[in-house]
Amino acid sequence: MAACFAISLVWRGRPLSVAGTAFVACVLVELAQLTGLPARLPALRLLLGSGFDARDIGWYAVGSLVGAGLMVLAHAATQRHSATQRHSA
Repeated sequence: MAACFAISLVWRGRPLSVAGTAFVACVLVELAQLTGLPARLPALRLLLGSGFDARDIGWYAVGSLVGAGLMVLAHAATQRHSATQRHSA
């Protein structure tokens, strides 16, 4: 969800596109851990983590879908708020 939020700050794409991009980015980070490079470099270890865990990929999928759902709900709430503002003016 954090990746969805971060990406949505810089890209106003459709929720599923943003969530898909966030998921791919998270999977790439997880796969980078397989190289062992992040474990050897302290700065990368802080940013990317150091241990690969295949279960994380499933949780990234869950987080991305929840993030997409929250973006859809937020958009719907904004649209409802805008509609009531127009009708009450």
